[in-house]
Amino acid sequence: MFLALRSVAPNWLRHQRYAKSITSSLLQSAKRTIPQELRDLADFLCVDL
Repeated sequence: MFLALRSVAPNWLRHQRYAKSITSSLLQSAKRTIPQELRDLADFLCVDL
């Protein structure tokens, strides 16, 4: 969903705290290699890996 929003409304998505929070939670719960799409989203949202 965030990937679709990124292509439609990137400026809006970049400022959403909830998107950053969810992305951070996904990164922390990853038990294996983090998918490239999630890495790209984290970079876009300025979420630390």
